[in-house]
Amino acid sequence: MVIANSDSTGTLVSLESALKRVSSLEALQGNRSEEVILRQTNLRVSGYSECTDDTSEGQDVPIYLPKSGSSLDVDECLQCLPQILDARDSLLSVDPAHFTRFSKDRILYVGQGEVAHAVPAQCDVIMSDKATTCHVLALRSCSDDNAPLVSLSHIDSTNYEKCIRSMVFRHRNHHWRGEKKVEISVHVVGGFNDMDGTSQNISNWMIHLLADIADEEQDSLCLIIKTCSISCLNDSGNGSPIGRGLAVDLVSGDAFLARCDEDVSGPLPVLRSARLFTRNTAAPRLTQIHCEKSCYTIIEPFAYSPFRGMESFLNMPDDLLLQYTSTSPNCEEDSFCDSLRATLHLMRDVPCSQIFGDRCDRPVVYTRLGRSNSWTQIVL
Repeated sequence: MVIANSDSTGTLVSLESALKRVSSLEALQGNRSEEVILRQTNLRVSGYSECTDDTSEGQDVPIYLPKSGSSLDVDECLQCLPQILDARDSLLSVDPAHFTRFSKDRILYVGQGEVAHAVPAQCDVIMSDKATTCHVLALRSCSDDNAPLVSLSHIDSTNYEKCIRSMVFRHRNHHWRGEKKVEISVHVVGGFNDMDGTSQNISNWMIHLLADIADEEQDSLCLIIKTCSISCLNDSGNGSPIGRGLAVDLVSGDAFLARCDEDVSGPLPVLRSARLFTRNTAAPRLTQIHCEKSCYTIIEPFAYSPFRGMESFLNMPDDLLLQYTSTSPNCEEDSFCDSLRATLHLMRDVPCSQIFGDRCDRPVVYTRLGRSNSWTQIVL
């Protein structure tokens, strides 16, 4: 279904004639005095919806997004698409899968600020959780010539354009043979209607970036949104997100809500989270922990040390610690403060040279033990 008429991309679009989700449309237009200019993109959504009489089942249709400078946010625009709402409702209707040390699936866990790539031979499920204003973005592609590839990242800001582009190009390069376009399924969960607008900033940036990539690379790939529960589409109505974790089955490609215990979030989740305190804000990047070409999880070296005010954080009561350290202090999970303190204790008590070598230049490498969720350190 197209959400604008067939004129040029600069057309002044009347949403009332373009959108079929009438209830959403009325709510949207009721708060706006101006018409909204939408641009057609090559970012697409699956064409079938149970909510319309559209017979184009199996056909993907282009998404129209607000042009630059519009007061309409991306999540508000997407909530007028029945296809997006159907997929969102299906995703959120099922309780999150809970992975524990007893789980038989091989889990590859991706933390905040990280990205990983995997094929079915390496793991069964790739996932991330504990997202509030953060967004979890997953891409999956498959072809007759190569194994399915899944990439997943946990996005906490709008500063990762190069990293997202690299994720997409990895899929193109994995499959493309110069003939048929590479089809990449997009799944994204995260954010809510937070008062600061942090979630919507990430949503706007991410979806517009994916649309730009789809436009620029239309000759070699096709990006199709299969799952999208972001910002207002993911809001509980009580000031918190509904979906906080996203997982993808490597073989089937199914995307579903998920959460996991620390037992299966390794290796070294506490150390990995310490990187959040040491990132280069001038040149931020997602940290790659796993790739499809090896079975190792690699923690690249980074320098850390106790910082001013650390003891104050360690001694703060939970409610105050949340206010100082979280973008969404009123809806963090119960484990947030304990996990944060564990990270601070490590940074205070364990020198980085003890982990990464005297010059802090030695990666830490782990390999999975058989088909379990246990890892053992190795030296390459």
